[in-house]
Amino acid sequence: MFFTTMESHLLRCKVLEIIFLHSCETPTRLPLSLAQALYFLNNSTSLLKCQSDKTQWQTWDELVEHLQFLLSSYQHVLREHLRSSVIDRKDLIIKRIKPKPQQGDDITVVDVEKQIEAFRSRLVQMLGEPLVPQLQDKVHLLKLLLFYAADLNPDADASPQAWSRP
Repeated sequence: MFFTTMESHLLRCKVLEIIFLHSCETPTRLPLSLAQALYFLNNSTSLLKCQSDKTQWQTWDELVEHLQFLLSSYQHVLREHLRSSVIDRKDLIIKRIKPKPQQGDDITVVDVEKQIEAFRSRLVQMLGEPLVPQLQDKVHLLKLLLFYAADLNPDADASPQAWSRP
């Protein structure tokens, strides 16, 4: 896959951001952030129209996978201070300075749960059938990645079923 061979996480984020912006009917003005990832989750249409014998759920599976790539790469960008100059970056890494939260990274457990549930509902409506197990697993993994990226502990904040899978 193209994105796994791309070495620059910042470049990967920007390419995915552009792809997602073009897949939304109304592009967002949010900067690259966790809030932007949540926006893409519920405003993107499948990235590519079915051009092959892929079933419709597989195109949505691909969208979820691309969101996972975006979140993973975004975490590298923050952790490795890739938005800082090369000179500053070295010092930040050596001193183990924690990355500064970016505008739009202040999402909550409730935000994640609401958006994931809205996405699941949208998928079921668009597909006209319950989600296949593979897609359920990827949506669940995306939820966990969002919790991890936002440094959230849903067990401390929400009810016991908050982490449970559908």
